[in-house]
Amino acid sequence: MQKDRKKVLLLVDDSRLILQMEETILGHEKFEFLRAMNAKDALELCKKEKPALILLDYFLPDKQGDEVAKEIRNDSQIKNTSIIIVTTGGSDEQKEKCFRAGCNDFIAKPIDAGVLKLKVDRLINIPPRAPFRILVKISQIGTERHEFVFGSSVNISTTGILVETEKKFDVGSEVALQFYVTTSREPILARGIIVRSQKKGFRKVNAYGITFVEISDADKAKIEDLIGIKIGQF
Repeated sequence: MQKDRKKVLLLVDDSRLILQMEETILGHEKFEFLRAMNAKDALELCKKEKPALILLDYFLPDKQGDEVAKEIRNDSQIKNTSIIIVTTGGSDEQKEKCFRAGCNDFIAKPIDAGVLKLKVDRLINIPPRAPFRILVKISQIGTERHEFVFGSSVNISTTGILVETEKKFDVGSEVALQFYVTTSREPILARGIIVRSQKKGFRKVNAYGITFVEISDADKAKIEDLIGIKIGQF
């Protein structure tokens, strides 16, 4: 019986040590690896080999990671490639740029091996018809400072979304949501109510089921295009 082909990962960093470390953490028994040390080579490899996922350093010699992500999202042949940005420090400004560029997730240096494997596995093992993991910007409505945090969608439909985040919210909280999908350059904006919460995975990440209470028909259509199927209920 023919074995399933290993999924291809493109690792992009200007440090050979980091590239080797990422390969060691993720393991050759599970993946085939491609390497690039600058943005130019990364984009060329991505277009030629069409990897399942790119682990992309934010600071590259010739271009920032968010700029590389934008080019990928604007190319119809590779725009659905999963992208994890590797950041040093991970400032809010960096995260905002990567969020607007359409990245799927972040990870900070020094890299935590367990977190890296978890994030890669979640993006790689999505069933073919399931929605992509999407970065979601969340702020609680009614708070004095109206601060935002980033989360990662686990599932999405036209009526709601399941989001994982380190931030703690109470069930019943009203939140404002913003996220990008690969089918549109404009963000989806929605208001929702947190209807349930749970802890997920060995790291006990907070997961919140959010029902949309305000979302435009145009944004619903974008979600339908993303998931490729109309879903009746969340």
